[in-house]
Amino acid sequence: MTACRIYQWLSAFWMMLIFILSSLPSLPGLPSFTDLDKLFHALAYGVLAYFFLRSLPGSETMSMKHALLAALLAIAYGITDEYHQSFVPGRETDIRDVLADSAGALIAVQIAYRRSCMQSPCPDARG
Repeated sequence: MTACRIYQWLSAFWMMLIFILSSLPSLPGLPSFTDLDKLFHALAYGVLAYFFLRSLPGSETMSMKHALLAALLAIAYGITDEYHQSFVPGRETDIRDVLADSAGALIAVQIAYRRSCMQSPCPDARG
């Protein structure tokens, strides 16, 4: 099994986990600090964006196009997840959740892209 295929499976698993957790009326054991859930959103969607990035064909030679596509896919999933939560009793949609999802996704792919460029020249780097 190729690394790309493994990350495709990890992406599917992570999306399913997010969907299941967002289907619960409330998350047990979540600390009640104000807006701490935004950190969890950013982490969850940062991981999803990284999985998406690594699952793209040709991601071994990472380009900014790969990074942006992975971030956009994670952000789109975050938007659909917020819409899904509008149907879950006890949950509500919050644009700040989408912003946290987006920030996490963009930060994760930026870190991955920069690390990749440190190891070998990125194809879209200008020199």
